[in-house]
Amino acid sequence: MKFGTVFKKARKNAKKTLREAAEHVGLSIGNVSDIEHSRRRPPKKEVLSELERFYNTPKNFLITAATEEWKVPDEAISIYSRRPELTM
Repeated sequence: MKFGTVFKKARKNAKKTLREAAEHVGLSIGNVSDIEHSRRRPPKKEVLSELERFYNTPKNFLITAATEEWKVPDEAISIYSRRPELTM
């Protein structure tokens, strides 16, 4: 399951609106919506931790769900290892 789907379900289960979630962590409503629809990557761990408390989800629930999407694809690692000038 994509992170955005998990993220949206957590908010809906907590009966919070996009506006409430966005205001709680200082993001725009559009940004939260984009995350829920997988148009943006998951936010930083600190933001997710705060939302976990706000949504009353288990500790690290959203962070664990985001972990796979935070990973750098193997293909990118391969490209950067062959061309280190790209990392600067």
